Amino acid sequence: MDLGQERASMGGNKVTRIRQSLLSAWQWSVRHERGYEDFLLTLQGKSIPANPMMQNGIKFEELVRLAIKGVAIPADHEWYKAIIATSKILRGSAEQAYKTAPITVNDRQYLLSGTADNIKAGVIYDTKFSVTYKYGKYFDSPQHPAYFYLWPDAKAFQYLIFNGKELFRETYYPFAVKPIADYIADFQKYLDMNNLTEIYEKHWRI
Repeated sequence: MDLGQERASMGGNKVTRIRQSLLSAWQWSVRHERGYEDFLLTLQGKSIPANPMMQNGIKFEELVRLAIKGVAIPADHEWYKAIIATSKILRGSAEQAYKTAPITVNDRQYLLSGTADNIKAGVIYDTKFSVTYKYGKYFDSPQHPAYFYLWPDAKAFQYLIFNGKELFRETYYPFAVKPIADYIADFQKYLDMNNLTEIYEKHWRI
């Protein structure tokens, strides 16, 4: 179903797209002053230049994908153990699964979308690279609530986090997370209070 069909199925009313990445950018901007400019870029539908952490994350994920395909990773690679461990967890999974679903929050209509890195046996996996990782870092992330909404049959969501030395796991379950509608409601309130709703609707309206 394309976006036009989605809008028609929602009654033809005003619908805006929303993604967990936008909500995450907003969270970051609230907590870190330097993140506000990146949030405004995201709000305007613009790409953010990849910083070194993001570049390492992209590199790590690519090496994991190669290992899954059977490409030999040099044993002396500094990330070898983590690459192999992650590839074993993800081997046999569906990759880059994309899904959309309508959601109404406070009488406003949205089309929530997301791309799951990997899905296997009812578990959604997302690979992260974070040198500052501490357990619980993703507790209030909107990503797993959003994906539980998009994939309601999922049994669990697991973050696979590599800090450059060790691989960690954080697992969440659908019955024990804050609903994505609550994150969207807080986002609505923030946009309204800061006169950003018009910018959002201009760039994210279907």
